[in-house]
Amino acid sequence: MAPLAALEKNISFFFQLRKVPYDVLFDLQGNCKSGVVTFFSRACNKVGFGYHSVREKPNVLFTRSRFNVSKEMNIREQYLELVQKFFQKQSDLSSSQGVELAISFQEKAQIQQIFLHPSLQTEIKIMVCPGSQWMNKQIPLPTLSQFLRLIKDKLPVSFLFVWGSEEEKIYCEQLFTHFPETSFILEKLPVTVWQNVMNQVDVVVAVDSSALHLCGITKSFSFSVFGPTSPSVFKPIGSRHGFFQGACPYGKQFDKTCPLLRTCSTGACMGNLKAEEMCSAFFSWWTAHHPIGAFRGE
Repeated sequence: MAPLAALEKNISFFFQLRKVPYDVLFDLQGNCKSGVVTFFSRACNKVGFGYHSVREKPNVLFTRSRFNVSKEMNIREQYLELVQKFFQKQSDLSSSQGVELAISFQEKAQIQQIFLHPSLQTEIKIMVCPGSQWMNKQIPLPTLSQFLRLIKDKLPVSFLFVWGSEEEKIYCEQLFTHFPETSFILEKLPVTVWQNVMNQVDVVVAVDSSALHLCGITKSFSFSVFGPTSPSVFKPIGSRHGFFQGACPYGKQFDKTCPLLRTCSTGACMGNLKAEEMCSAFFSWWTAHHPIGAFRGE
């Protein structure tokens, strides 16, 4: 997007934001960018994390009610605890079985057509979401392709490839060339429709990204690959969500996010991933939730 067009879009957004006098705004992101949005909103009460648990310290300047939470908890539990502390109510995420976001009848018909595609007529359907805002979170194309091939050799699967930017679309198109008869590139959809498509696949394969977090509110299984962030914090809650953690060759240790996420020149924790090791972790997790007979030839 051209700089002028981007500026006009941002100005339009802030004008729209100022039109609504919200009762409460929760700044869950806790960084400087979200703080700017919080500042310009007309919310009567602006709620955020306290100084000891906020992601970026200047964010506390933009909120009025602040609460500290444990940074060792899963990120979803951190968000929930912030809301609970404000409303002084308790609830539990452990029993969540997923939801389906509201969509129109036309959108439901659109989803039905997607799953009628000849390439998706397999017993198991896997949605693959390879993109992330940060390049150091992404799996190299040859590694992901080999990983999916190893899965396909053992399971009757087809793949739905999902993209969010032009770069990710090119990545998915390249992946498609490896599985032309049993894969489908999903067009860009509204988040509500995308979430409903997720609910109808068997597994979502993703990195630490918006796709993975969206999957966390579905009933589908997920298998995610982590490098510079912690799965204990960012993986969806529950055993139906498996993961693989890439190793840091530099010995960096972190509780939540690697301090070199934005600056590491090699991204080796993801760049050095081995498809065979990922596949071994995938099937160890898979067999814990599915009968052995699901494998080809068994």
